[in-house]
Amino acid sequence: IDRLVRVLELRAGHQILQAVETTKQQLSDAAATSLDLSFIENELAVSLQQSEFNACIAHQVEKIMAKIAETVSAANVRAQDITAIFYT
Repeated sequence: IDRLVRVLELRAGHQILQAVETTKQQLSDAAATSLDLSFIENELAVSLQQSEFNACIAHQVEKIMAKIAETVSAANVRAQDITAIFYT
């Protein structure tokens, strides 16, 4: 509870979001990284493995890929004719 109160007092929600986003980007290129949350509490960090992250998001990635396939099919477009996909 104390950490949550500190986050609220610091109004650190956006800072946490940015730290998480940065960590996700690092995991795209590295097998492991650390989520630094020392702005909340000294030496607070979480070690993360790319394999663990991939396992956590696998279901969502599958759903996104299925929706992409559905959209391509509905548009009557061949996948090889698509040169870019913009995720939003």
